[in-house]
Amino acid sequence: MIQLETLRSDELCEGETQMIKPLLYLRLTEDRAVTRLQPHSVYEHNFKMHLNLLDRWGFTTITLKDYHLFRQKKLHLPKKPVIITVDNGSEETYRVALPLLQEAGCKAVIFVPVDSGSRGNGRGHTDTAGKPMSSDQLRQLSAAGMEIGSLSLTRQSLTMISHDEAREEISRSRHQLEMILGEPVVSFAYPLGHVNPVVKSMVQEAGYAFACAWSTGPGTFGDDVLEIRRLSISTGVGAVGLALRLSAPYELYEQAIQRTRTALRWNSHRSAIRI
Repeated sequence: MIQLETLRSDELCEGETQMIKPLLYLRLTEDRAVTRLQPHSVYEHNFKMHLNLLDRWGFTTITLKDYHLFRQKKLHLPKKPVIITVDNGSEETYRVALPLLQEAGCKAVIFVPVDSGSRGNGRGHTDTAGKPMSSDQLRQLSAAGMEIGSLSLTRQSLTMISHDEAREEISRSRHQLEMILGEPVVSFAYPLGHVNPVVKSMVQEAGYAFACAWSTGPGTFGDDVLEIRRLSISTGVGAVGLALRLSAPYELYEQAIQRTRTALRWNSHRSAIRI
């Protein structure tokens, strides 16, 4: 993979940051049967295939911290950057992700709920593979070049709790994670992808430089660093599906579909009220 060293003609210019592709994995699993029950999970062999394809197609994995340094003019970025993110703090993520990422020479941003009892699998649920990563495992990931970001304290929807509770989830998780890692934490992911303007402002006040959503936010990377739209990778995504997500107009297409669905739901709701 391309190394992040001195500026060359095959590196990203400041005006080209919209080319950065952020990918979202909700669960990486070593149990193929899980993918039949959880469509947003990705089997370890499929994840390995994705990493190999990224390399073959000339993409280089970076972290949000790399992008942060780029914005500060302290680091050059490769021409085809991609950010792999994983919203899961289970031991299974550690077992699957670390060896495959290291084997492929890749990086990732792994978002974890800081309360160890909440680092399970799936959408806020735990199972037999959902034992949380230990603080030592988080430090090992960080030492291996992975970025560890916050998924709040307990991974509950921040838009469904009081403002005081949400502020505590956001700010205290950063403080505790920095105590574990011994380094600054710059990135946050909205649990379940739930975000509104109030929650977003709390994330900014807590000192995060970046925050990742799911299917909300601008279709162009960098237009809103506190609501970064990510491209979801699910069970059935193979070579063609991955290639489509990495194509230039895919984010805008996904954003248009989301807006259409929202408008249809709103119109349906208004019609129901009239009745």
